[in-house]
Amino acid sequence: MEQANELSIIQHEIIIGGLLGDGSLEMGARARTPRLKIERSTKDLDYLKWQYSHLNTLCTSQGIHTYIRNDKRYDTNYSYSYLRTKGCKQLTAYYEVWYPNKVRIVPSTLELTPLILSIWFADDGSLVKDKF
Repeated sequence: MEQANELSIIQHEIIIGGLLGDGSLEMGARARTPRLKIERSTKDLDYLKWQYSHLNTLCTSQGIHTYIRNDKRYDTNYSYSYLRTKGCKQLTAYYEVWYPNKVRIVPSTLELTPLILSIWFADDGSLVKDKF
């Protein structure tokens, strides 16, 4: 996928890595352009701040938000943080490729880079040590 207009290479790679991991594009019913939301545990706030430092030109001035969610299964509260961009025309090409028919897919044209892989792993990966 080609880089969208006006985004830096690192912004492009953070968006792609995020879409493979904890990020999502949202398109409201009356919205003309999509926005990116990245949400994660507050334990990973430093990582989210790093992402925000590169995406802040696309974000609302409110920055990173934190909230508490109750998991009723365990009657436990968890703290989450997220950033949300403004609706951006620069994200339209991503939305069209990643959300055809409004359902997220991984595009067959996806090209992985070390940074994209690193973000994907930081979002969803884990290390497993075999006993062998």
